[in-house]
Amino acid sequence: MKRITVLNGITEDRFKDFEEQLDSFVVNHPQELEIDCFTLRKMDIKYCTGCWSCWLKTPGECPLKDEMPKILRSVINSDLTVFISPLIMGFVSKYTKKACDRMIPLVQPYIGIFENECHHISRYDKYPKLGLMLLEEKNKDIQADISITTDIYKRMALNLKSQLAFSISSKGSLEVLEDEINRI
Repeated sequence: MKRITVLNGITEDRFKDFEEQLDSFVVNHPQELEIDCFTLRKMDIKYCTGCWSCWLKTPGECPLKDEMPKILRSVINSDLTVFISPLIMGFVSKYTKKACDRMIPLVQPYIGIFENECHHISRYDKYPKLGLMLLEEKNKDIQADISITTDIYKRMALNLKSQLAFSISSKGSLEVLEDEINRI
């Protein structure tokens, strides 16, 4: 059985149809999938303050009291974590970015050489593959934004000793995401 964590960073109602498709997929998912879906805009997730307590004072745990620990538990126990976000001003939504910033407790503060680069040392034995789905506005050419955002998520995956399994864009259809999940 594949465990999937979906971090829904959709910001507003303009993608309401897509969210309805996503809700339906989560409820009616195939038997071989176990899916945790988090709608980030509806959750209490504070911004990272850069205090480094999650590394030095309370290793692996952020001192901010919010709902992020249950997301981190789901992420680290999943086989695939999918970030879904509209592109806003060339990047992911503030909800998606905030959740990504708060994933820093998943690694240690110590640095080692990984693929001939300096990266954080793993805190866990296994990390999930990452997937990125960017929702596009109709009639906008945003290929450069998609390319830059994909590169950033590849780097995030590298820091988590993982890989970006896919980066897809859609104008609001869930079919491409289902296809990518089935390939993994």
